[in-house]
Amino acid sequence: MTCAHKHRKFGLDQAVREQANSTLADKDDFWGLIRWADAQTTLAIVQQSTPSFEDAERIKVAYRRAWRHVGSPVKMRSVTEQLEFYEDIFSDGAPETATRRKSLAAWFAELRNFVESEFPGVKAAG
Repeated sequence: MTCAHKHRKFGLDQAVREQANSTLADKDDFWGLIRWADAQTTLAIVQQSTPSFEDAERIKVAYRRAWRHVGSPVKMRSVTEQLEFYEDIFSDGAPETATRRKSLAAWFAELRNFVESEFPGVKAAG
């Protein structure tokens, strides 16, 4: 890894951690609340251990606040689409990563199921 690559990686890592560690604001900014949840999911992907129940609960709080303030089924469907994307990318890969990938896919599926069941009109018909 080159020095420049390490610096960019550190900068991104630091930015994600700062966003994830920031206080979850109670304001009318749907995408700001979703960005906070996205930072949490990014950390869940890169951490060594399986994301915890507490990790998921923090993200659910952000989703509930986003919905309460300025949420809509269309906006929340974008969240479920991203969670489905994560499920898909972790469904296949090298055999040595299977256990970790399966746990991440299940964790993201649980979050998606939460969003689809918690917020009216979000689950796509079909």
